[in-house]
Amino acid sequence: MNCKDVREQLSAYVDKYLDREIEEEVKKHIEGCPNCRKEYKELIEIKRILDDVPMVELPKNFKEELHDKLVNCYMEDSKQLRENSKIMQFKDRLKYKINFKIISTIAASLLLAVILVGGMKNYINFSQSQFQKEFAEEEIIEGYDDEIKDLSLKHEGFSAQKRSLKQDLSRKGENYSDAINKKALFEDTGRKIILNGYIRLNVENYDKIQKDIMDLIVSMGGYIENSHTSYRFYNEENPEKSLKSGNLIVRVPENQFYNVFDKIKSMGITVDEGIDSTDITEQYRDTVSEIENLKVREKRLREIMNKAKNVKEIIEVERELSRVRGQINRYTGNIKKWDSLVSLSTIKVFLNEIEVKDKNINIIDKNIWQKSKKGFIKTTNYMIKVLENLIVILISFIPIIMIVLVLFTIILYLYKKYKKQKNNF
Repeated sequence: MNCKDVREQLSAYVDKYLDREIEEEVKKHIEGCPNCRKEYKELIEIKRILDDVPMVELPKNFKEELHDKLVNCYMEDSKQLRENSKIMQFKDRLKYKINFKIISTIAASLLLAVILVGGMKNYINFSQSQFQKEFAEEEIIEGYDDEIKDLSLKHEGFSAQKRSLKQDLSRKGENYSDAINKKALFEDTGRKIILNGYIRLNVENYDKIQKDIMDLIVSMGGYIENSHTSYRFYNEENPEKSLKSGNLIVRVPENQFYNVFDKIKSMGITVDEGIDSTDITEQYRDTVSEIENLKVREKRLREIMNKAKNVKEIIEVERELSRVRGQINRYTGNIKKWDSLVSLSTIKVFLNEIEVKDKNINIIDKNIWQKSKKGFIKTTNYMIKVLENLIVILISFIPIIMIVLVLFTIILYLYKKYKKQKNNF
């Protein structure tokens, strides 16, 4: 036993608390070690002095007050421990619930995704026929709107062309008006107005209404410029119940425009209509005047060419003649087009066949039981197909599901182990 060990045991040695063996070792070391012996004697002297100190009487009620204080301290410590324990338990439960909910949600989402992937394709195919009618109708309506926009743009184009021609005429800078008798240019003093209209009808019998419109146009001295028909809903089981849609572009004499327009409206239910008129009188007259001016210039150029003395002058005159002739042809083409548009107005007719319900009391179909049987078989086959796909998908995803379950079990085990250790602590 060394000095350090002996010094640690000196207090117990003085108080006689050591075992016999240890006490003998300490005694033997003290006898052979001057330093430890000195410290032992000092400790004996301190003990003697303390023993000589008289006992002090304790205050009255000291024990009761000490006991009360100890009880209060114990109660406060216990209360604090309970509160801390409740908070920790609440946190643990909350964490466990959150983790369990997250894991359960992930597992449920995977299972739901597996089910949806298998049934989505068949469901889309099954419901596609139900929406085909609505989609086709929307496309037709959009087509009608595009046709109407094209009609408006066409009229705006006429106005833009009018302004362009005015600018061209103002840039010419050459005045041949004195050589022209303007009264002779226009035998017809009436205005030049282009009439256009469109009608959108819902009809019960598409073929009949289309034929009636064609007969009406021919009888009024007009003609069919364009016609288009398509099925917007085709019934394979009963083609007679299929619904058609289409449009016609008709040209009718100007004086019969409003008469024909009203008669076409009366052939069905008018959904939308419109009439547009464009006055091109001023533009028309300016163009005719420009043509006459160009003709006068052409005549003078020919006279100049007859008087030309060399090849260079002839080439320059021919170049100018070609340019003037081209302008005359272009303006003449515009005049012919305007004459056609003015004399024969345009009407665009959009037909949409509809199925009228509750018009008559329907007789019970004789094949109702056959149709019911067919519908029942079709629905049963569909459900069997969905069940087959579901089984195939579930079996295919068994490895993934097993991995998820194993991970879930491991996480749950670790969480419970952690919670148990925490409670023991």
